[in-house]
Amino acid sequence: LGCGIGGPAMDLVRVHGAKHVLGVDVVTNNLQRAAETVAAAEMADRISFQLVQSGPLPFADAAFDIVFSKDALVEAPDKELLFAEALRVLRPEGWLMASDWLRSDGPISPQLQHWVDFSGSQETPHSFHLASLSETRHTLRALGYVEIEIKNENAWYRQEARRELALKEKHWRQFVLLRGERDAEQSVAWHRAMIEVLDSGDFCPSCFRARKP
Repeated sequence: LGCGIGGPAMDLVRVHGAKHVLGVDVVTNNLQRAAETVAAAEMADRISFQLVQSGPLPFADAAFDIVFSKDALVEAPDKELLFAEALRVLRPEGWLMASDWLRSDGPISPQLQHWVDFSGSQETPHSFHLASLSETRHTLRALGYVEIEIKNENAWYRQEARRELALKEKHWRQFVLLRGERDAEQSVAWHRAMIEVLDSGDFCPSCFRARKP
């Protein structure tokens, strides 16, 4: 779900031995680049892609062993529909496995809201809809998933985000050439705002999985 330009799909085959991966996304350009990358890697026999619309998935019930997503579910406003559709297309005993951008429990802090609003105002805006850790667990349980595990990776990503920001600053000239000065400056400001909500504990990048009975 939300396959982007195909990197995670390739890892699922190359590293984890998936027999076949179907990557879906709502962005046509992503899928075009993904198909080109997979073809160049000679993996097109094991990875395919399909454009989908927001909402119900265009697949039969019990069609997949695993539904996987990496940092894409945060863009979906209706988490209940998303998880319900994942449950529907999973075979019995199948797993939903994902990393996603969640938030701490309780009200959204002003700092976190600022970062979300800033994210939506950039040249390539992100529409973040951050569910909380407990909301995610409750939704999965209410839909009927079992063996639910959610791991808050905030501590790890606090360090990773600083490494990413340092790379942007170290290679600033190349970054500006690639992105343009205005976009590069916005990207660095966005990264610094993200580090602030990571440090406060408001922003909780997480890994989770849940099984269909």
